[in-house]
Amino acid sequence: MTDALRHQEATARTGMIFFLGSWWMMFAGLFFTFLLLKARQNVWPPSGLAPISSAGLLLSTIAVVISSVGVEVKRRRELRLGLVTAAVAGAVFVLSQVWVAQQAMAAGFKVEGSPVSAFVALIAVFHLVHAAVGAIALVILALRQAPRALTVGLWANYWHFVGVIWFLIYVLVFPF
Repeated sequence: MTDALRHQEATARTGMIFFLGSWWMMFAGLFFTFLLLKARQNVWPPSGLAPISSAGLLLSTIAVVISSVGVEVKRRRELRLGLVTAAVAGAVFVLSQVWVAQQAMAAGFKVEGSPVSAFVALIAVFHLVHAAVGAIALVILALRQAPRALTVGLWANYWHFVGVIWFLIYVLVFPF
């Protein structure tokens, strides 16, 4: 590997760290504000809010790990299977989140209802956009003939970040 290529990879990895760090700071601010507002609420979450399924995201995360291993050990079959599965499961997760948002609005959960519901909507929209970008990237990677290990690795990190944020949303916003 040439010095120029090593420099490009280091720059790409550093860029992804800063990119995910900026998203982390935004979500941390949203979570912190939500938790302050939630502490003042009598009941949360409001009744009638549909339970949220995470199976698509979990399956997609496992598939991303499989594709990452496949690209590292140069096994095209595992890479391709992992990327296709991750792309489909990621798209299912994003579509399920749109459906859950529609169900929540039908149950009377509105942005203008209270500051808490406004922050829940804001967190959900930011996460939905974040997940949609990741799902689209997974689809593009799945369609490529031979994606580079660096590209797969960077998007795998991005998708794992989607999963971590979703876990925090699930635990902090919709407690068991």
